[in-house]
Amino acid sequence: MEFSHYYWAICGNCDGEGKTGHEAFANGITASEWNEWDLEDRQNYMDGRFDVTCSVCKGRGSVKLPDVSRMNFAEKRKLVELRRDARIENELRREQAYERSMGA
Repeated sequence: MEFSHYYWAICGNCDGEGKTGHEAFANGITASEWNEWDLEDRQNYMDGRFDVTCSVCKGRGSVKLPDVSRMNFAEKRKLVELRRDARIENELRREQAYERSMGA
């Protein structure tokens, strides 16, 4: 939902860089994997060439956030509803992921 009052803030996912590390390297790489790479691959890794566009800010480096201090009561109520729904949805996703990891 679009609110009438908002402000721009640095993206917390990419720290304003607009890109993040590729998920394939989320846990880093092992020494044996590093040794298998040639010099060019190592340099590309260190230079961030395997990075991907941030999924939160879409590469902008900043995100639009609602300015609660300037909202009217109806907008604040809607924001509370949206945040509650998002929290419930996230809890459901975490529970489903846990169940899948346990073989359900």
